[in-house]
Amino acid sequence: MDAPAKNLADICYKRNFLTSVIFRIDFVTPVEAIAAGLPAALEGNILKLFPIPEPKKQKQQEIQIGHPGPAVAREIEKIEWNFHSADRTRTIAITPECFWMSCSSYKSYAAFRDNLAQATGFLFQAYPDIKIKRTGLRYINDVRDVAETPIQWKGIIDDTLLCTLSFSLDGGEFARVFHNVEFAFERHNLRFLFGIHNQHYPAPVRERSFILDYDAYRQGFNEPSDLLGLVDTLHSCIQGAFEKSITKGLRENLDA
Repeated sequence: MDAPAKNLADICYKRNFLTSVIFRIDFVTPVEAIAAGLPAALEGNILKLFPIPEPKKQKQQEIQIGHPGPAVAREIEKIEWNFHSADRTRTIAITPECFWMSCSSYKSYAAFRDNLAQATGFLFQAYPDIKIKRTGLRYINDVRDVAETPIQWKGIIDDTLLCTLSFSLDGGEFARVFHNVEFAFERHNLRFLFGIHNQHYPAPVRERSFILDYDAYRQGFNEPSDLLGLVDTLHSCIQGAFEKSITKGLRENLDA
């Protein structure tokens, strides 16, 4: 395994292979007032950061169990309050059950964290009684077009993640080589999805694409005042896992 050249806290590559970075919190109990609309002050503050509003109607099926009558299914319509940045590379959504923020053009953790701190600060100011039951941070990397062939990733991805690619069957081609590993830490978990996913499955692999998908989360009660510290912890865990997944060759590519 190649060790990173710098301390983790100092690493910020010139470019990246990130397709999406997603943050999400789920509430202990739904904030029913959100279904009717957002407070004017909250909406105004959010629009300063994400100036394109795009509310979406969502339909959900709810089943009510009758006693002693039969179960009854009914359709419920809910609104998801979406806001986009001017270039639509950043989005936040607010629903009675959760808040999430996504980014498809990632520059740095500092910039992402700053946006997150402002947006969640406005949310908690409007709804001070919110309690959080789950916090998650996910980084999805699509390492693309740096390998010589679709299955030759030695010298780019760490060897420990490539063992399955040495297995073969006469006359057979890989159509997908994808793995799901989860690690439990003291205060959080990390779900790690990696490998050749192949968007053209079940056809044989033809694209030079290797997915490194890190989903760090804490399942359990968390105070809003502790949120950013927890996000820092989750980010540090993801960054450490990413550095263990790649080689010196890929680091040089990212810094070129």
